[in-house]
Amino acid sequence: MASMARFGLLCALAVAVVRGNALAAPPEESGPVFVRFRVLEPDRRFVARIGGWGASWIHVPNWSVPKALVPADRSLWSDTADWVQPNEWTEWVDLSDRKWHGRLDREGGIAEWPALGIQLRGDQDTGKVQADADNIFAANANYPGPVTMEVQLATAPREDAVAKAFTESGSHGQIAFLLPTPLDKHMDEFETGTEMAARHRSWADEVTGGQPVTLERMSVATSLWGHYDPELCRQEIGTLKLLGFNSVNDGRWPDVMRDEGVSPFWQTGLEPDPELQEWHWHKYITPRLAQFEEDPESRWPFDEARWVTISDEIKVLDLRGMVPNTLNGQFRAFLTRNKIEPAQLGRESMGQVKFPLEAIFEANASPRDAELPERRLFYWAARFGQWWSAKQLRQKTDLIHKAFPGKKTHTIPADHAFLNAWGTPWLGMSYRLLDLFELGKQQSVDLIGSEDWLGLNHMYGPGSTWTGAQTFEYFTALLAAGIADPSKQELVAWIMPSDEGFLRLKAFGAMAQGAKHFYFWTYGPTHIGTENYWSDLKSEYVGIAKVLRDVAPVEDVICDAHPARDPVAILYSVSQDIWYPDDPACFVEKRLLWHALRHLGVQPQFLREDDVAAGALDEYRALYVVDRCVSTAAARAIDAWVKGGGVLYASAGAASMDEYGDPQSTLAFGLGTWPAEAHEFAAERHSYNERTDLPGLKPMAQATVQLPGGEAFTLPVLGYKHDIHLDQAEAIGHFDDGKIAAVTREHERGRVIYLGFMPMLAYGQLAGFKPTTLEEKWPAEPRELVAWALREAGVEQRVETDVPVVEATLLEGTPASAVLLANFTYEPVQELTVTVRAARKFASATSTENGEVALENVDGGVRFTLPLEWTDIVVLKE
Repeated sequence: MASMARFGLLCALAVAVVRGNALAAPPEESGPVFVRFRVLEPDRRFVARIGGWGASWIHVPNWSVPKALVPADRSLWSDTADWVQPNEWTEWVDLSDRKWHGRLDREGGIAEWPALGIQLRGDQDTGKVQADADNIFAANANYPGPVTMEVQLATAPREDAVAKAFTESGSHGQIAFLLPTPLDKHMDEFETGTEMAARHRSWADEVTGGQPVTLERMSVATSLWGHYDPELCRQEIGTLKLLGFNSVNDGRWPDVMRDEGVSPFWQTGLEPDPELQEWHWHKYITPRLAQFEEDPESRWPFDEARWVTISDEIKVLDLRGMVPNTLNGQFRAFLTRNKIEPAQLGRESMGQVKFPLEAIFEANASPRDAELPERRLFYWAARFGQWWSAKQLRQKTDLIHKAFPGKKTHTIPADHAFLNAWGTPWLGMSYRLLDLFELGKQQSVDLIGSEDWLGLNHMYGPGSTWTGAQTFEYFTALLAAGIADPSKQELVAWIMPSDEGFLRLKAFGAMAQGAKHFYFWTYGPTHIGTENYWSDLKSEYVGIAKVLRDVAPVEDVICDAHPARDPVAILYSVSQDIWYPDDPACFVEKRLLWHALRHLGVQPQFLREDDVAAGALDEYRALYVVDRCVSTAAARAIDAWVKGGGVLYASAGAASMDEYGDPQSTLAFGLGTWPAEAHEFAAERHSYNERTDLPGLKPMAQATVQLPGGEAFTLPVLGYKHDIHLDQAEAIGHFDDGKIAAVTREHERGRVIYLGFMPMLAYGQLAGFKPTTLEEKWPAEPRELVAWALREAGVEQRVETDVPVVEATLLEGTPASAVLLANFTYEPVQELTVTVRAARKFASATSTENGEVALENVDGGVRFTLPLEWTDIVVLKE
């Protein structure tokens, strides 16, 4: 098991990469590349194709290397042609112009070089080969079976310039190998496909001790991306099975997967128009079903699939693909159901209302300056796009269920876009992106994928990492918040390449929010895969084996239990994201607020405006609001809830505007704490990225806070600064210019805490994030503001630790429960005391890291103490 120091060193040594530029240094010139080969077995003549793979089809050229034919003249491919004869060297093939990229810095392994393959086709059937080379090499006919080739790589077309000579065998007429360039510098990093598969297996043997990990209920999946060789594919699947994988997507050798006993999965598309979607689905599936009748064995990849993925990185569907009459008719019906009259939209009749395609799909900014009727139209069009997209997912799920009863469907919302990696208007739940709550409300799919592209030192780098594993947990928590019935919808944690400790934190964070399955993206280096593979990252082997070995003996407990939520809510305003996708201040403040609550041991729940307006707050004692735009109906519900005894925590400008971007006083005057111009305040715009700009931002001011019974502390003011009128409130904070920065007041039976600044942006800045290492140290003072609201609300947490920033989560189940621990201090804790409050009486506790743990009965629950390095699972039994 890696130590904290070792993991920190691994991160520190890795070279930072940024999205779109994965090279570790300016690339070397690849230099001349010549190749020739001779066929040692079998004793037959062939034609050949030499081609290669780069590491990415998007980020670094070249993904597909132009191919060379041997012999090169297609017209010679006849019975009298100059074939590739057995045991005779071919002519030298010059591949120098193929723009070979240098070794990438994604996972830190030698397999990040481009690769080259040699494919053979024989004449055993017809005595000659067709003239169409593309058809020859695409067809499944004329494969020669097992082959052995001797290959030479050279810097010039002559014997004395050979940089590497080797012999490689393949089971299906092809071999492949890495191509490190310049050839005369990097041959110590050369590998053949056979050597690569052997190295993968040796790593898996080492980290598992040769004892396979087995999970029955949880899916553990990855992709091989169509290995070029079925026998090497079989070896790689054996490696994956040893690590604990039970589902592998290969796409080329289903018989191998069936023989090895691993489940596949398959993918289908999604369309915006319901009639077209149904027509295309039946056009695809009807011939398949007929084929299954004639050949029952061909059903296997469909029947045994763990899930069917509907689309990928899903967002709001492009409604320009709908039949106009269908689109406008459905939009009008949607408006009618939501009690929107045409006059509110500036139209005389509903028949005049048309969906504003240009505003939603062609403009790159919300029309905040438009007249109110047009803003209303835009808002409801945005909501319709989100609702309709979830509805179309549900339609596709129903079609799949009908054709394949019992088969689970799955989709993956685009987290890069959600987290603001794509720029305006791709942020959160804006008008181009999904309302993630709607996926749960409509039960659009059976399995929702929480996608992690938070690579730190892998692939995308610090600019797209934010707080890392904690951000992944945050995104998973949002997806979980929409799930009304966990027995009908589950979460899949999609985890990209990560070192051991980082991976363990990601996996445990996802499980803490209810994830029951894992997909590790993706297995296979450049010669059989795309980007982001983990098969060349040994530390990930360690992390996967560790996580799955911890989970395996308690799998039933994890699968049957669900996160115990505290009576604490965070409002997630979809209106905010619709109107301000270009201003991430509230977006980041909300995410960091969630971190602060988790660092305090609280398991909060996200509520959207519609839920609040419908009375969902009745189950909660404390509510946190940071978004500027909050619907009027939700604001009224919040006001009534506070009057009834709730405690509201709000930061600068929260709920000062309604769902149409108009100033509102619904909540402000009802609470008596904000001035009439509450929507007007000083604001700055940055990305507020913890690993890029946030650490170095110059504060707008300083705010000093004095909480009752506590010591004063000062925080930097970032994002928004709102000077507060005292009114009937009590000042608890001042800006450095003497103006009021924070107030509290009673509101009938409840209490309001209003801050004229964004303390969680200060929380992130003061943590001292570094671009490429995990060494941030979260400060205590900003958490005090969050904790004070909890105390005022009388919240008694279900789980509590005596070390802040160690996340503890209670998964409640019957007959056993579990406490998940994740250490975000990044330092070993010698003695961690955990208090669990539950109505049930627990008699024993067992840790996956430490064995049996002594339990102490305390008022309302139990307490135990144990050491903690990275992660742990403690099972509590009655």
